[in-house]
Amino acid sequence: MEEIAIKDTRLYQYRNFDNVKLGFDAKLNVVVGRNGMGKTNLLDSIHYVCIGKSYFSSGDRYIFKDSSPDFSLISKISVGQADSLVKVICKKTTKKSLSINDKVHDRLSDHLGNFPIVVVAPNDTLLLLNTSDERRKLIDRSISQCSPSYLKQIIEYNHLLKQRNSLLKSSKEKGFLNTIVLDSISERMYPLAMDIFERRKSFTAELSKNFEAHYQKFSSANESCSCSYLSQLEEYSLMELFRRDLEKDKVLGRTSSGIHKDDLNFIINDEKLKPFASQGQLKSFIMSLKLAQYECLKTNLGIQPILILDDVFDKLDKYRVEDLLEIVLGDHIGQVFISDTSEERIPGILKNKQQKARIIVVHEGLIQNSYDI
Repeated sequence: MEEIAIKDTRLYQYRNFDNVKLGFDAKLNVVVGRNGMGKTNLLDSIHYVCIGKSYFSSGDRYIFKDSSPDFSLISKISVGQADSLVKVICKKTTKKSLSINDKVHDRLSDHLGNFPIVVVAPNDTLLLLNTSDERRKLIDRSISQCSPSYLKQIIEYNHLLKQRNSLLKSSKEKGFLNTIVLDSISERMYPLAMDIFERRKSFTAELSKNFEAHYQKFSSANESCSCSYLSQLEEYSLMELFRRDLEKDKVLGRTSSGIHKDDLNFIINDEKLKPFASQGQLKSFIMSLKLAQYECLKTNLGIQPILILDDVFDKLDKYRVEDLLEIVLGDHIGQVFISDTSEERIPGILKNKQQKARIIVVHEGLIQNSYDI
C-alpha cells in the first residue's frame, strides 16, 4: 500500500515562524520544546498543506505572523513514488491560493483527498464530548477526504439551510410566510440530505467497528465501548420532518430538524461517556477514535495517511507512552509527527528501542536543532 510522506516544508511568516525550511527523512518525526515555542504551529502547517486549512484556527486571520501582509507554505509531498510540490499562498488582500505542481485549485474541495491526514490533539476530548457540531465535523472531515464531492454536498445543503432559516426568521418578524419559496428550498435540500445521511451512516458503521477494536487494545479488553450514529432521518424523511415541525420552526424562526442535527453517541461500559470520565478513559477513547478514523481513510483511499499526535503524552507514565509509541510505529501506520514538551522522554525511549527518528528542537519560532537518532 502506498503511503504519504512530507519530504520537506518551508514556512514563511506562519504564526510565530519567520522563515524556516525543514527536511523530513524519517517515518517518525518528533518535535520537542517548551510550551509556546511553536511545536503545534509547525504540526499545524503540515495539516494546512495537506487539507488547505488550519486544524487549530477557525480562520486564516489568526495565522499571519505579527503584522505580516501574507504567509506561505511550500512542501514536497510524496504519494508512493510520485512527488508533488504543494504551495499555499495567503494574503490579507486577496483570495488564498492552493496549488499542486503549479496547478491552482479554485475550491477547497479540489484540494481535499490528495493528501489524507489525521490529527490527535489535547482539545479533541472537550470538543468531541461537549458539542454535537464537532462530532459531525469528525464524520464530515473524514468522508470529505475520501470523497471531495461530499464536501460540495455539505456546502450546498448548508447554503440552502441558511436560506430556509432566513425565510423563517423573516416570516416570524413580518407575520407572513411564503410557503411556495419555503417548499422550493426544502425540496432542493431533500436529495442532498438523504445522500449525506446514507454516507454518514455507512461511514460511522465502519468507524465504530475499527474503534471498538482499537479500544480493546488500549483497555486490555477490560472495558467495552462503541460509537453509533444518531439521525432523525432514521425514522422520517426530511420532508416529513419539515412538515411535522413547520409550526415550531415558524415560532423559532429557524429549521429545528434535519441532518444538521445529526450526532454521534459514545458509549463506554453501557453508559454514555461523560466529560468527567477518568483521564485514562478519555485519552484512550480519543486515541481509539482517531486511529479508527485513520483506518477508515486508509481502507477507502488505499493510501496510508499522515498521522499527527500533538502533545498527547502529557500526564502519561513511561509505560503508557511506550505502549502508544508501539502502536503508532507499526507497519499499518505511515509517516508520523509527534510533539512533546520533554526533550528527553520520547528520544530516550526510541534510543532504547533502537528506533530511527528525526528529532526537531523548537525554541521561540526557530529550529534550534535537528538531528537523527
